[in-house]
Amino acid sequence: MPSPKPLQILAEATSGKAYQSRKFCIENSARQEPLIDNGVTFTFEKFGETEKHGESKNLLDSSKRISTPLFSFFLDGSRITYKIGDVQYGGRVYPILVGQLGVACCQRHNPAVFKSVKVVNRIVVAIPSSANADGKGANSKDPFYKKITDRINDESSLKRIGIKIDSIIPYPEKADFEYTNLAIATLHQEMMDMEKEMVNWLVQDKKLLSTEKRLIKDGSVEYQNTNYGVYGEISRLISNYQSVVGVSKRFNPEKCVDKTGKSSASLIAQLPLYHRTPAYKFKSAHTSSRDNPVWMAAWYVRIRATNRTIGPFDGIVKIERILVTEREKEKGLDSEEVDLISANIISERNPTCYGKDARWANHLYPIYLTELSMKSQRISEQVLMNLL
Repeated sequence: MPSPKPLQILAEATSGKAYQSRKFCIENSARQEPLIDNGVTFTFEKFGETEKHGESKNLLDSSKRISTPLFSFFLDGSRITYKIGDVQYGGRVYPILVGQLGVACCQRHNPAVFKSVKVVNRIVVAIPSSANADGKGANSKDPFYKKITDRINDESSLKRIGIKIDSIIPYPEKADFEYTNLAIATLHQEMMDMEKEMVNWLVQDKKLLSTEKRLIKDGSVEYQNTNYGVYGEISRLISNYQSVVGVSKRFNPEKCVDKTGKSSASLIAQLPLYHRTPAYKFKSAHTSSRDNPVWMAAWYVRIRATNRTIGPFDGIVKIERILVTEREKEKGLDSEEVDLISANIISERNPTCYGKDARWANHLYPIYLTELSMKSQRISEQVLMNLL
C-alpha cells in the first residue's frame, strides 16, 4: 500500500477536509520581495552622516584606490513556494503552501579564491492558524505543529527517499488579504529569520566578521519583527550588524521623499555614474519595538552607465546600514565610512553576470555566485512536487 501524501496526513491530523487541486510553483526566482510591503518612507531631511551636503558625491577615484576589498563575506536568501492543495476548516477553504527556503554565505579569501562557508536549505509548510483549533495558532513553536511535522516525516511519501519537512508554521488570517499572499509573506519572514540566524552564527559562533572583513547582505537589513522565532526581534541583535551592509537591487523610489513630502525618485534616477546620494537616517517602523527603537542609514549609488541599461533605476543600488552605537544614532555614520562603503560597492560592480541574470545591472557578482551556491543544493522541483 503506497504511503499517504503529506496533505492527507495534515488534513487528518488537524480535523480538516483535504481538496486535491493542481500543484504548481507560485514563485521561482533567486529572490522575491514580500507581497506585503514592509518598506518605510524616509525623508531627505534627517542626515544620516556627519558631513552635511546637498549634492551627490563622485567616488570613482576612491574606488580606483582600493587595494584591499572591504567586503569578504556575502549572504543571500531565497525562497521557492508551491501550492500543494487546499484544506477546509469550518466553512472556509484555505491554501496549503510549501516553501523551499535557503540561505547561503560565501567568503572571498583573495581575488582567486571564493568559497562557500555555509548553506542552509529547509522545507517549510505554511498552514492557516485555524488548523490549530485548540491553541492560539500564532506560535510555530507550539508542540501541535511539531507533532504533525514528525508524523508527516515518519509516515508520508517523503520518507521513501529521505526528504524531511523541517517545520510547519501558521499563517495569520487577516481581512482584505488573500490567504495565499499571507502564506507567502509568512514563509518570507521565516527566510528572514534564517538570514538573521546565519549572521548570528558568523558573529557570535565563528567570530568571522570585523571592520576589516565585512559582509554584504543581498537585500534590505530592515527586518520586520515577528512574534515567533529566536531571531524575531532584530533590536536584540543590533551588535551583530556593525559590519553588515544591505544592498538592494530592487527598491521603491517613491518611499524616499524630501522635507516637503515630494518624491525624490527623479533625483535618484538622475544620479550620475559612480555618484552617491547623501546618507539619510530614519527610525524603522517595522524593525523597532516600543522599548528598543532601531535607527538606520540609507543612500543610493549608481554603478552602471545609463546608456547601457534600460530603465531609469537600472544600475542603481540602495545601501543600508543599521546604526549601532549611540554616537551613530545621534550623528549618523561618519561620512568617510559612507564613502568607503560606497567606493567598495562600486569596485564590486565587475565582472557582471550579463546574459545570466536579468537583474545584471543592479547585481554584484559575488552575490550572484552566492546565489549559485545556494541553488546547487536545492531539491529538484520535479522530485519535490511528485512527493508532496
